[in-house]
Amino acid sequence: MICPKQAAPGKPWLWRSLFWDQLAKVNEADLQLVEQGYHVVLAFGDVHGHPKGNANIDAAYELLTTEYGFSRKCSMASFSRGTLSLFTWASVNPEKVSSINVDNGVCNVDSWPGGKLVAGSDSVGSGDARSWKGMKAVYGFTSDQELLEAEVSPIDKLEPLARAGVPILMVCGNNDAAVPYEENDALMEARYNKLGGSIEVIIENKGHTHGMDDPTPVLEFIKQHTR
Repeated sequence: MICPKQAAPGKPWLWRSLFWDQLAKVNEADLQLVEQGYHVVLAFGDVHGHPKGNANIDAAYELLTTEYGFSRKCSMASFSRGTLSLFTWASVNPEKVSSINVDNGVCNVDSWPGGKLVAGSDSVGSGDARSWKGMKAVYGFTSDQELLEAEVSPIDKLEPLARAGVPILMVCGNNDAAVPYEENDALMEARYNKLGGSIEVIIENKGHTHGMDDPTPVLEFIKQHTR
């Protein structure tokens, strides 16, 4: 947990998933929120997005909101594969989420870790054989087809969030070979719009990198929807 010198009224906080300490553009932007009284909390779920990882996030949420008086609604943010655990938790706890911000996030497991490595994925993404194998194992699938047909991707978990009115901001690269825009963010946007949800997509000229040169749109989005 990264703590401000003085918490803002209501003790707002930002939940983060994996890799935060490794990416200066991301953590430096978050530290601007810390300067404004937000806490930043790193509470990891399952790296494959399996629901068993929710227990860890639940424990952090319960501790912070009951013992430390944090806001009952948190802003949620992720990038890359950390997006899997974000939507797994948020989709069963939509009433606890103020907003969701995703930066080059995995929204469709057929695209990553499946990619063109897996026959039938219809993906042009590079994929990751080790992670695909790990995902099958954690879900108990014995064939590629089982995972391809399973609704375990963030794009499959949007209805509860749309019903709760949770706004989503996506930042993505138009040249991302690992998590292609067309197979991830574009699908997320189309499905959330169809469900009546509020979603905005910012497309940058980059590959699978994270953090914006000017994070103002993300910071303003988080602050706008903080309750």
